Amino acid sequence: MRRMKDSDLAASAPRGPRYGSARVSAVTRAALTLISVEGALATVFTVLTGGAFLTGLALLWGANDFEIGLLTAAPFLAPIAQLASAYLIDRTGARKRITVRYSVIARQSWWLIVPVALLPIGFKLEILIAVVIVCAVAINIATVGWMSWVADLVPERIRGRFFGTRNVAISLATLLATMIGGIIVDYFRHRGREPVGFAVIIAAAAAFAAAAAVLLTAPPTARRAAPASAGTASSNRSAIPPFGTSWSSSLPGTAPSASPLPFSPPTCSPTSA
Repeated sequence: MRRMKDSDLAASAPRGPRYGSARVSAVTRAALTLISVEGALATVFTVLTGGAFLTGLALLWGANDFEIGLLTAAPFLAPIAQLASAYLIDRTGARKRITVRYSVIARQSWWLIVPVALLPIGFKLEILIAVVIVCAVAINIATVGWMSWVADLVPERIRGRFFGTRNVAISLATLLATMIGGIIVDYFRHRGREPVGFAVIIAAAAAFAAAAAVLLTAPPTARRAAPASAGTASSNRSAIPPFGTSWSSSLPGTAPSASPLPFSPPTCSPTSA
């Protein structure tokens, strides 16, 4: 797949095809399509390695209440890694490279669970917890770059429409992945081979994530947006950190999958999709 460049965006005149009612260049439209498809593929991974599937696997391997709580808490502790990510991106400016690299680390680490599920080895649960923590930390490092990169890539005039359409694709992927994953696990459970069922859906999840990573390399890096001028935008921006902190602090006890953002960053969190 040919990687798009910033020069492609610059050379494309705004006379290109429409995105909804707004005119965007052909290159930009292709990039937005790739980002939407990537989001749907990554969501399949998130569903099959999180939620009920993760809990079911942990219980199959004898998890107690504390270990289930640890698996649930990991995604809420991992965002501290975003501080290091912000510093790294500020120093290097490599938003796309950091996003792709750490997304791959986060999601492809789950291949380790496939042989663990199939082979008679010890420490299965400990390995699962370690993979979940690595995944949560790595994806939070990727999230900072993804938000900044994609926000600059998507034209502001169609940003709301684009992320709304992307979230529809993500919701559809969530529904299908949940149904099909459940059917696969039940099929093997009824035949007394439940670990095989979990190995199958985790392998499928990692494969979907690999396809998503390939698509993520194609959109251009995009130029950073110019800082907002002082005034209303600046005062609004200053309210974001305390609002985000308050919101995130309330999630563990309320609705872990809720998000105030108009888009879903790349994630492998067991409690979000």
